[in-house]
Amino acid sequence: MNRNKGESAGKADEGKARGRSRRISGTPGGLVIFNDVSVEYGAKKVLGGMSFELEEAGIFVFEGPSGCGKTTLARLAAGLETPTEGSVVTFGGAAFIFQEPRLIEGVSLAENVMLARKEHTKETREEAVRLLARLGLEADADTLARDASGGMKQRTAIARAVFSSARVIIADEPFSALDAGNRQAAAALLEEAAAGKTVLLTSHGGALPFGKQTVKAIYRIDMPEQP
Repeated sequence: MNRNKGESAGKADEGKARGRSRRISGTPGGLVIFNDVSVEYGAKKVLGGMSFELEEAGIFVFEGPSGCGKTTLARLAAGLETPTEGSVVTFGGAAFIFQEPRLIEGVSLAENVMLARKEHTKETREEAVRLLARLGLEADADTLARDASGGMKQRTAIARAVFSSARVIIADEPFSALDAGNRQAAAALLEEAAAGKTVLLTSHGGALPFGKQTVKAIYRIDMPEQP
């Protein structure tokens, strides 16, 4: 059964809730709004009739198998793609964490984090380094991105998103390149950010390194039925 059109998510600790899509919010409106969104690439349908609203704080997980449209959904929320049908609105700006880190190779990890804001001062650098330290990268703050490992780059990309002033963080499989310890540290940083930001996160499913109270809801995305 394809639940793109009607899967809702209720209490995260109850797993995958089922039913019609609805607002996941106690507020009058959400920061991320999908209204009957469908995406097709030629004859291939990627998402079909998806509707939801995400409130202003917390982590919201969209899980499903490879090819079900998770990355497309994330790119839509970030404004990087346009739906074939329906509408997507994201308020307050979005910071995107790609599956593969996209850093400026010729500058340091700290400078990559600082690029998320316009202000480049001693104070903002200190804040950027503190975030890197939370992810085990304090000693590597001045390392050029081109000399960093894939895991170091991924942690830097997470720090950059948290450092940004955007009200929405969109994280597409953000832990895929991290070992267990670094995954837990990155998750803790995103949990703290989610106290004041909306975090839309995609996942293949299974256990997530978050506390149950932080994850507000889980959507299950199944493979769409093809015409």
